[in-house]
Amino acid sequence: MNGGRETCDEAMTRKQRRGGMTGRHADGGVIDEDTLDGLQRELRAHRRAQGASMADRRWFCRIVDDWEGLLAGAVRTVDDDVLAFLCVGMGETMAMRDAILLSIMDGTAADELIELVANPHSAQSVALVCDTLTQGFRSAKPPADRRRMMRGIEALALLVSKVPQSYAVQPLTVLGYMLWWTGSDEPAMACSLQALGIDPDCTLAAIVANAVSRGVRPFWIVHDERE
Repeated sequence: MNGGRETCDEAMTRKQRRGGMTGRHADGGVIDEDTLDGLQRELRAHRRAQGASMADRRWFCRIVDDWEGLLAGAVRTVDDDVLAFLCVGMGETMAMRDAILLSIMDGTAADELIELVANPHSAQSVALVCDTLTQGFRSAKPPADRRRMMRGIEALALLVSKVPQSYAVQPLTVLGYMLWWTGSDEPAMACSLQALGIDPDCTLAAIVANAVSRGVRPFWIVHDERE
């Protein structure tokens, strides 16, 4: 039960009706829990056999080209297999979640994303994540490619609509951050609260929910409004 609160899907549908999204991904298919459970077991087995770094690198390399093609507009959609791999990877390792977020926010190069996934604790990876995720709070620079950003938001919204609740925490969290970063406070709050309802310990979702509740907006939006 959501206690009368609007869900992320409801908020995104309302945003789409207001013209904020193209709706081109509207697709009634779902990715069932058995499929995701099987992929989760596969990734965990690979991590035990190969080590986390190699297994995560190989997993991400299987989807990064398709994902980049979607964000760049080279293709209009991706197969459910890609979305399923993406969802499971995001749920198993925060580095893969952060890589997806960075790929949407600033078009970080694929080789840097792969390095982040494989070696998340390196100085380079830590700096990349920290610098990118904090820029929303302190940088007046607007998004470099807003169409890329909207493609990413649409793809995440599609993913959230396709997967069962047990696998939705990280897609909801990334979607919530991206919606906040684009100034869509109500859908951002809905997604973040929905993620926290599934996993109360999801730190990034809590950060976004707290920012929205306190009226903290991305600095680039505040800067534009002052100009």
